[in-house]
Amino acid sequence: MNIRFALVGCMVGLVCSFCCEAQEQPPLPSLSALKVSAAPVLDGKLDDSCWAKAPAATNFWIWDGSGRSENSATARLVYDDQNLYVAFYCPLKDAEALEEAKAVKAETILGAKHIVEVFLEPYPYHARIYHFMVNAANGRHSELNGNSQWQTQWTSATFIGKDFWSAEIVIPFAALACGD
Repeated sequence: MNIRFALVGCMVGLVCSFCCEAQEQPPLPSLSALKVSAAPVLDGKLDDSCWAKAPAATNFWIWDGSGRSENSATARLVYDDQNLYVAFYCPLKDAEALEEAKAVKAETILGAKHIVEVFLEPYPYHARIYHFMVNAANGRHSELNGNSQWQTQWTSATFIGKDFWSAEIVIPFAALACGD
């Protein structure tokens, strides 16, 4: 399964993205998702064996297209018959960044520092962009084509370690329905 979408990584003070419109930026990449027979445990820790086997996306762009992030996140994808699972590992560059990550409030999503985002366009000819956001405190927000009133079922979990934070996101394929 090859899913074409943009992943947005997390960094202290900046959000890294493949989806910005910089002139010298490479084309939007794709990342293959690994099919799994057992779903990962949703705990934010990324210690399930499937995450080690899944291909990784790294070397994210800074959201404004000004260059590559120096402390980039790593993202991985797996799926089963029902869900897409997305994992983010977000290194924290120093103790100050760790304290910032620990201080994030669940209700602070838009404009937050420690946030990861997933943009999905599973049906390229239907112009539907699904946008899922999670911060270090597991605060969540989703949109469809920029409409934040859109609601769907999806889950996530986060974990803050000594020098990183991580997130696991579960998006049911049913949430990506393409009706008229």
